[in-house]
Amino acid sequence: KWLWATFRKKHYPYQKEISHRILKAVLFDRKRGVAPEIAIEVSRQAGKTTAIVDTVAFLMVWFGPISIGIFSPQREQAKTDFDRLKDSLAEFNRITQTLAPEESNSNTLRLPNGSECYIFPITPTSHPESKTLDFIIGEEAQGIRDHEFMNAVRPMGASTNAPIILVGSAGYGICYFYRLLQRQKGLVYPYGEIIKQKRAMYEETGDEYHLNYEVFVNAEKTRLGE
Repeated sequence: KWLWATFRKKHYPYQKEISHRILKAVLFDRKRGVAPEIAIEVSRQAGKTTAIVDTVAFLMVWFGPISIGIFSPQREQAKTDFDRLKDSLAEFNRITQTLAPEESNSNTLRLPNGSECYIFPITPTSHPESKTLDFIIGEEAQGIRDHEFMNAVRPMGASTNAPIILVGSAGYGICYFYRLLQRQKGLVYPYGEIIKQKRAMYEETGDEYHLNYEVFVNAEKTRLGE
């Protein structure tokens, strides 16, 4: 409740659902001996990264020390997550005067309480440093190659029973993310549901910002077809 009271102006119901599922996996399922793998598919550019980094910041501040790894298929995507996480941690520090983030290098954030977050691209030519992680996130999971994920990333959570959350959008390849969505009841948010929630937020607040996504999607449908 504190998390949403802090960031209430910029989160939609689907973002809260994603966050709640992450918190349940990390704080409850893992301690009960369950090692959850969760697939979350969200319409492109709908705001999934915001929900993820704010939740990661919350875990690092209030449940540290915790070690978290965020992996993505391209370096620029990893950099985007890194920058947004810095902003989110800075916001927590501004509001609560708790723990200011310490950037130790270009892909690691540390807090004084011992919490760490590593952000790495995983490509055929990258070799992410092996870490022991309590929680693993695969961002833009539709583009993560199975070989790198299975052999370089998953083993980092073996000794800690780390939950794995794979978050992505629709893609063109048959990959682990796709297969996981097919065999479990994952969280799926198509563009129609995103538009519905954003319009409801507009009706509540009167802020036309919440209509921008609908305008963009409708223009794409006109240009490309449904």
